[in-house]
Amino acid sequence: MPRTYRKLTERTFPENSMKNAVIAVLRENVSIRKSAERYQIKKSRLCNYVQQARQIGIENMSFGPNFKKKLVFTSEMEKRLSEYLIKCSKMFYGLTPTAVKRLAYEYAKKNSLKFPDKWEKDQQAGRDWLSGFLKRNVNLSIRTPEATSLARMTSFNKTNIEPFFDKLQLLIQRYSLTSSQIYNLDETGVTTVQRVQKVITRKGLHQVGQATSRERGELITQVGIICANGTALPPVWVFPRQRFDEKRMMQGLTETGALGLVYKTGWMTCENFINVLKHIVKHTHCSLENRILLILDNHESHVSINSVDYCRENGITLLTLPPHTSNKTQPLDRTVFGPFKTFLNQACDGWMISHPAQTLTIYDLPPLCSLAWDRAANPVNIKSGFRCTGIWPYDRNVFSEDEFLSSSVTDRPTTSDTPQTTPDISRITSETSLITPVSLEATPSTSQASPSHLHVTPETEETEFVSPEVVRPYPKAAPRKTNRRGPPKRKSIIATDTPEKEDLIKRKTKTIPPKVKQAKRKVVETSSESEPERWKETDSDDDDVDIFGDLDDTNYDNTNVEVGKYAVVKVYRNKSTEARHFVAKVREKLASGYEVEFYRRQYPSYRFLVTDEVALVLVKDIVAVLPAPLIDKRPRFLNMVYFNVDLQEYSLL
Repeated sequence: MPRTYRKLTERTFPENSMKNAVIAVLRENVSIRKSAERYQIKKSRLCNYVQQARQIGIENMSFGPNFKKKLVFTSEMEKRLSEYLIKCSKMFYGLTPTAVKRLAYEYAKKNSLKFPDKWEKDQQAGRDWLSGFLKRNVNLSIRTPEATSLARMTSFNKTNIEPFFDKLQLLIQRYSLTSSQIYNLDETGVTTVQRVQKVITRKGLHQVGQATSRERGELITQVGIICANGTALPPVWVFPRQRFDEKRMMQGLTETGALGLVYKTGWMTCENFINVLKHIVKHTHCSLENRILLILDNHESHVSINSVDYCRENGITLLTLPPHTSNKTQPLDRTVFGPFKTFLNQACDGWMISHPAQTLTIYDLPPLCSLAWDRAANPVNIKSGFRCTGIWPYDRNVFSEDEFLSSSVTDRPTTSDTPQTTPDISRITSETSLITPVSLEATPSTSQASPSHLHVTPETEETEFVSPEVVRPYPKAAPRKTNRRGPPKRKSIIATDTPEKEDLIKRKTKTIPPKVKQAKRKVVETSSESEPERWKETDSDDDDVDIFGDLDDTNYDNTNVEVGKYAVVKVYRNKSTEARHFVAKVREKLASGYEVEFYRRQYPSYRFLVTDEVALVLVKDIVAVLPAPLIDKRPRFLNMVYFNVDLQEYSLL
């Protein structure tokens, strides 16, 4: 038998038509044939109803069809199950079709309902039941969800959102902001390997290919800036390069106002964000008299001390979004970046088709990104993004209660506030506590369908059943731990306000590091020119020992090395007394030593290239202070320094 059976004959009919046809025959003396033709009813069916009406009377008849189906759950129980599934989905813990079938089996068994034997054998409901359940509940469908991290789920709550809207309202009233003074900034990654579009091919193929430039793409960062009045600023791109080549990278797009930046990873940095802020000042003409509000996430590159100082000097007020909520509160993420990626993928597909057997590089992306940005960042999308986030027009109640359901999983008190007598709903086993009183209709008949013309009033009674949320409780996190470690949680801040800036300075200020365990070291000791050198163990605290060999006449003070000076330092290997020499630049003076940035020697020359390695060096490990370095501006010696002294006596690395 097919899963969806189609009847060859139509067995349903309007109830009023049948009643009017019977009345016409009995009271108006119309023939059965003419009455059937008038009301478009089969003659044989009308004849049966007329005979029944003559026997029991029209008032005691039911003229509606009496076909019933064998259902496991009543309509009220299915309604409760449907509401349970929808709520689980809103909490981001939706149930798969298999999980729904298992829940239906447990739901029916807990309520002592009759169900097919195959349910008991498989420990779940059948596919036919699930198909029928979805057809009877048209508000349900099977969807592929979007992966959402726990941080985004739990961070989008009223505790985080309400302070953001409080600060937004404060700024709008403080500066009397209009739609042309509110901006949103965010970055998105753009890769050289596009997401291929659907194509038309022969039906039945299991594998269909489409050309892309390479297996793994190269990424550049695009900075999008939009205004609440529906306009967008020219984009900014950060290329993964060390040098900026305007001719190759921008391809004439500089004339349109676009900006190109470089960094070795292609990501945004504090230094590059200053250039982005200058780009904003150039196109918005903001000043202390004409302020603007810039809403952005709280990435460390956005809220650096230098960025905050530049914004304060140029009339830019920085308001950060609550952490991990940009999928709900960021206008660019809501309505602009989605269409932008779609249009960019279409443009990349078109480029691959028009340039067969050629590789799409990062130098080809800016023109394609510019076209996609012009199409996506239109006034309709931009205004819709600010509207749906409640930023402009200002609406702090833009988010419904259902949208906060995802954070209800972690809405729980701390361990100290949790009463000891509170029961855990997942451990309740008492049958009496699982009952939810609900008024139900009589259970549908399980007998086969048969036409009945007698009007029988079904007996109703107040019955009770176990609800789905008791059979399978909603997800709930364990009590929160009070001894939380790690950095303090971030929140929405007005970064350009004085208290917030002072707090940023405190967090950036280095604290005095803990004492470092001092190791033993070997020192060269000679008694005369004829005696060979011999090694002896000495404590690192012994300042009277000569550890510099032939540098006795060197005049320097290793206890007062200025910040920015270069020095030769000693670094000891792990669990070893053998020291290695490095050239380092002093970044900060601390109580017990210096924080230095290391340079690595470029063999065989004595040029030194800066590295990302930073460490603490004790005062006694400063071997020699070097003079100011010399810098070669030729491209191949970029970021290298060298010194006008002889360094061959050190085994520099």
